[in-house]
Amino acid sequence: MKLLLTLFLFFNYLFATELDKKEKYLIDMTNTLTIENILQNKNSFKKVTRYSFGIFEDTIWLNLKLKNNTSKTIKKRVFNKIPAIDYVEVYIFKNSKIIKTYKLGDKLNHQQRDNLSRIPYFDISLDPLENIEIFIKQKTIPPMDIKWDIIDINSFEKTYKINNMIYFIIVGIFIFSAIASLSFYIFLKHMHFLIYSLFTISNIIYQSYFFGFFYELNLYNIINEDVIYIMANLVVFFLGIFPIIFFKLKKDEYKILVYILKSCFVLLFVFILLYFTGIIHTQSNFSILIYNIVFFTLLLISIRTFIDKKQGSSFYLLANIIVFFSTAYAMMNYSGVFAQPTYFGYFCSIFAATLQDLFLGLAIVQITYKIKKDNDKKSELLNEYSKISFIGQTMVNISHQWKTPINNIYNSINHIEIAREFNDKNINKIIDKNISNIKQNTIYLKDTATKQLNFYKEKVNIEKINVYSEINYVIELIESEFSKNHIKVKLDCDKTLNILIEKNYFLNILMVLLENSFKIFEKRAIKNPLISIKVEEQNNLILYFEDNGGGVSKDFISKIFKKDYSSLSSTGIGLYLAKKIIEHKLKGKISAQNTGDGICFKLII
Repeated sequence: MKLLLTLFLFFNYLFATELDKKEKYLIDMTNTLTIENILQNKNSFKKVTRYSFGIFEDTIWLNLKLKNNTSKTIKKRVFNKIPAIDYVEVYIFKNSKIIKTYKLGDKLNHQQRDNLSRIPYFDISLDPLENIEIFIKQKTIPPMDIKWDIIDINSFEKTYKINNMIYFIIVGIFIFSAIASLSFYIFLKHMHFLIYSLFTISNIIYQSYFFGFFYELNLYNIINEDVIYIMANLVVFFLGIFPIIFFKLKKDEYKILVYILKSCFVLLFVFILLYFTGIIHTQSNFSILIYNIVFFTLLLISIRTFIDKKQGSSFYLLANIIVFFSTAYAMMNYSGVFAQPTYFGYFCSIFAATLQDLFLGLAIVQITYKIKKDNDKKSELLNEYSKISFIGQTMVNISHQWKTPINNIYNSINHIEIAREFNDKNINKIIDKNISNIKQNTIYLKDTATKQLNFYKEKVNIEKINVYSEINYVIELIESEFSKNHIKVKLDCDKTLNILIEKNYFLNILMVLLENSFKIFEKRAIKNPLISIKVEEQNNLILYFEDNGGGVSKDFISKIFKKDYSSLSSTGIGLYLAKKIIEHKLKGKISAQNTGDGICFKLII
């Protein structure tokens, strides 16, 4: 018998836990009970059958009875895995006497708290085979979770540091995404970059509050629960409006799903008004239901966009699959659906948010790449359009410049034929003279054609040019037409000024401005037409191109660079092309303003 008893005690010791723990709880619906009241009502405590109470505004008292089963003194840390609990009071008893109290909770200022960790904890020490009793008073905005774990202090510190490191890495990713997206919005002016950036910023603020970092950094007075309530709704709003902007959905596209989203936004706005008027005091189950409806609707939209093969839809679908299921799981933990919630259940939302941020970013990268390709194609079309437009004008210029030399060649041939027909005794001299004339005119035709064709070389190179010479070169191309119409060109430019530039683009722009003024002079029958070109070199090359053609009316001065706009009977493409070439090819600017008797274009290159 003694042997059996000895074996029983041995195996009982062998398999015994280091620390025995018994848990009971009491709900204080009046929110007024003190520790003295609790000690008088210990029999009212119930055995813990669930840890999560979800949205719960009453106070809960937890009773822990602990026993050290070992022959050594043990020190442990008791903590609740949920950060940002509002109010926590801890009373530790030994032999029915209070030996230690703790005040914790994020609603207390730093001077009132016994430790400043974002995760509420307190330490205990038990001598061999010693018993202690702990009462924990807990009140918070949801989620209400009364599970307090007990681990070694060193293990807690290591886990805490790892958690912080992971969190700051994730926040770093968020911040980088927000800054990058905001920069893209500033440069590219695409609204989805701004929406994505605002969503990310709102998410950073919300997640940082939820995980208690604002309290730990003593920012709770600045970013309080009112701000966070707005941030939570903004996260949902920006997430909901993102596909409408990103995929440029038309009014009749996904009409029912978009209507559901907009209805949810209206309801969330109503909840915010009710919150700030004091009618509701915290997020309700109804708010959480609206969030889940938004997430489910976004999932359906992402499926539809994927089926319709919209650009970026594959990454957007992955983002929504992850966020819907992880958020739904987190919300069920948050709402107290599970009696025994998991640690991952509470914190999977931040991992899901990280993956969502990544996939939304990839979707934006994908569509940005497509936009770049489209812009490259537009740039190519712009070049071709520019060439075709200039070729048309060139044909006009050549036809005017070639009239006289062609007539001269024709006349020289006639002179030779007449001399031969009548056996002119000076035929050899006549032939020599006219052949010389034909050669001179032919050289002129060749030089004129070569000059014009230089505009349309396929190869574009940045080269060093003399600005004065090149401006004169363009003027010479249309000199005959200008002389015929008595148009004078005044050039004020340093003859030694040299710059590095894509020559053909620069010459094309000058041709556009000269042709524009020529048409104005011709249409309005301007007397003494004059074009003044002034070139200055500061940090950039600044060129002023002014004419006395009467200018443009105030109502239309802002429209002259728009495509298809023209005050003349032309295509309206010239100044539009000039602006595009300057901005996209020469990285410069062009502007226009009326002067006393005409218009002045200012080019900064």
